Amino acid sequence: MRILHWAPQFGTETGTGKAIQGWLRALSSRGLSCTVISLPLEIQPEPNLKVLQGPGLWTRLRLFGEEIKTANIVHLHGAFDIKLCAVHLIIALEKIWRMTTGEPLHIVITPHGALSSHVFSTKTHRKTIYWNFVERLLAKQTSLAICTTPMEAQELEGLLPKMRIGVVPLVLPDSKGASFPRVKTVAGRVPTLCTLGRYDIHTKGLDLLIDAVLKLNSEGFPVRLRCIGYDQNGGTKELEDQVRSMNAGDFVECAGPRFGEEKLRMLAECDAFCMPSRYESFSYALMEGLESGLPVLVGSGACLTSFFDESQRRSMVVEPDANTWAAAIQNLLKSPAENIKCAERTLRELRAKCSASVVGESLAMLYHATWMVAEKSATSATTPIPSPPVANPTGVASPPVHSQTSASPPTIAQNHESPCPVQENPLETAMASDGSPDESPQLAPGPLDLPSQERLGGPNLLSKVLGTSNRKMDGGAPPGGRLFL
Repeated sequence: MRILHWAPQFGTETGTGKAIQGWLRALSSRGLSCTVISLPLEIQPEPNLKVLQGPGLWTRLRLFGEEIKTANIVHLHGAFDIKLCAVHLIIALEKIWRMTTGEPLHIVITPHGALSSHVFSTKTHRKTIYWNFVERLLAKQTSLAICTTPMEAQELEGLLPKMRIGVVPLVLPDSKGASFPRVKTVAGRVPTLCTLGRYDIHTKGLDLLIDAVLKLNSEGFPVRLRCIGYDQNGGTKELEDQVRSMNAGDFVECAGPRFGEEKLRMLAECDAFCMPSRYESFSYALMEGLESGLPVLVGSGACLTSFFDESQRRSMVVEPDANTWAAAIQNLLKSPAENIKCAERTLRELRAKCSASVVGESLAMLYHATWMVAEKSATSATTPIPSPPVANPTGVASPPVHSQTSASPPTIAQNHESPCPVQENPLETAMASDGSPDESPQLAPGPLDLPSQERLGGPNLLSKVLGTSNRKMDGGAPPGGRLFL
């Protein structure tokens, strides 16, 4: 099986670049043959990974057209990208050619947050028109969508209810023993909050954090804010103007971009890590906050929180309201110990879920299942579409669907024969072998027929995953549904 990736970024320091590179390295370590078409960047050679780069779009499209001839699966990264129209045209022509040979070609997409409801909240009319007349039509060619978090998968299902959707987290890079130098607390020192990420006031929720800091200081609870980040589309000027207009210059430090040891030192000098994002895809910045050993607060719009259990949400997740943030910060600084223990447990669990071996195996299983479904469909038009194994992303043991033996992982059985042998689920195996003591009680899993839940996650998440809230589990496989690996 040969997989061809079209990547808008690869090997860069941006989140999307890290995401694609991490996935491809994980697949390479599993022995899968992958080719990626990307921008010209410095990339270390990897076994089983072929990197083709071009300085211009036409060069990359030409390379894509050559490589697609021998590909079994094409994996497209991103959305709302006009360049993808040309890519889809090449795919359509290749599919027409393959009708003469009977060889299937499957399309997999990963939006990387580009199809979230938050993205549609700005320039709504233009994006809605583009979605309905271009992007939705292109998506009809797609066999599978792979999202990086359950929250992103839920939103995508609202846009594409018939799409088969899988959830595989990104690879978390090893910390390589990075040490955060602890700074001794000085009596009378004003506590400092720290946030990391690009300067985007609305999306990153920086206005909420500045408002909360001003409110606390006005009420006699002194606190400072340090914003470490980089400029994008004039974000630095916008942030500085916002601080100036709110007369918050005495309380807010715009530290600009910091890297390596300097960033670690500046983060270690603070008393708490805050990420107030209204929307955040799979966030490497949040992982840095968890690794710092500081108490952590994160906005409910961060997709990574959909992997949290109930106790983690109670301790660390804050709704997007300045008054709520002010109260959460005050309570945290008064009593940080319990939050720190919860953040440490969260880091351990995420590292277990997001190791290269677990992610690589999960992706390989999805690719294999997609390929085997088509092989079976080519020989039997009546063969129902099966689903790969399902893992509960909260780490809570999932109830079985239909009757299964205790030795088998939970699957969407649907009374159909699976196209490939039943395999042990890598995410559940990682969580079972973590070996870490659980500092808080886990909630028991809820029944499968309870669709009502205000937040994604928690004990009834599996009912949303399986789509039992609006689909019957018998009578064949549903047209869509979420597959957690």
